[in-house]
Amino acid sequence: ERDTEALEWEEDLVEQVEYAMCRMYEHHGEAFLPSLDQLLPWFSERLQDIDPAQQRLSVNLFDDLLELGSAGVGGTPLPCHGLASRFAASLIQCSRSDDPDLRQAAIYGVGLCAQHGGQSFTPFIDDAVNTLSFAASTPNARSEDFEAG
Repeated sequence: ERDTEALEWEEDLVEQVEYAMCRMYEHHGEAFLPSLDQLLPWFSERLQDIDPAQQRLSVNLFDDLLELGSAGVGGTPLPCHGLASRFAASLIQCSRSDDPDLRQAAIYGVGLCAQHGGQSFTPFIDDAVNTLSFAASTPNARSEDFEAG
């Protein structure tokens, strides 16, 4: 079992790495994508963790990168079509989580993929709609007890 203090330290470190990655993408755009390719496998592995907090760290990174890509730099959008197609399946999977915070973050990411992914999101439409329908119809989906915090 993981030591709570060590887990908190790891989460802080991952959040700092996430912040740095987002700033590099924000300031260097497409030139940063090859470096991003080197770091994404580690974040993708976190999605397999049984701890929703670990999964949420990766989902938050994906959401942040998609947001930055759509907002762009100086009014010029950064390339996020490729990111949307890379993240969509994982975000859809996490949208089925029992953890309300993870589910909310993942559903938000699915929305970003749909909004900014262009044609690269098309293969994911059916899964996304089915997952969103499932999430909306789960027992207590509208209960304050299951509201993301």
